[in-house]
Amino acid sequence: MLAVLQQEDAATTAGTELPGSARLGMAIAKKRARLAPERNRQKRVIRESFRHNRHRLQRMDIVVMNRDSCPQASNDQLRSSLEQLWDKLLVKSNR
Repeated sequence: MLAVLQQEDAATTAGTELPGSARLGMAIAKKRARLAPERNRQKRVIRESFRHNRHRLQRMDIVVMNRDSCPQASNDQLRSSLEQLWDKLLVKSNR
């Protein structure tokens, strides 16, 4: 079972429940963020948000992908978008 959640700045794919805690994967495309510092910033914000929300997320693999609007978004906008994604993921996983 795969659930795909899309947001303006990022998309999240979640797999079935696995033993242990939630795991994070990132697919930050060079096509969408040309400069390495921009890709690193996005990865840093994603990891930080995941670390703060890991206790809420069930045991599953989560992959976050960047979208076209991601490079223009501020850190606060990225965090807000990720919070919405985590919430949607929780709702979908509780069904």
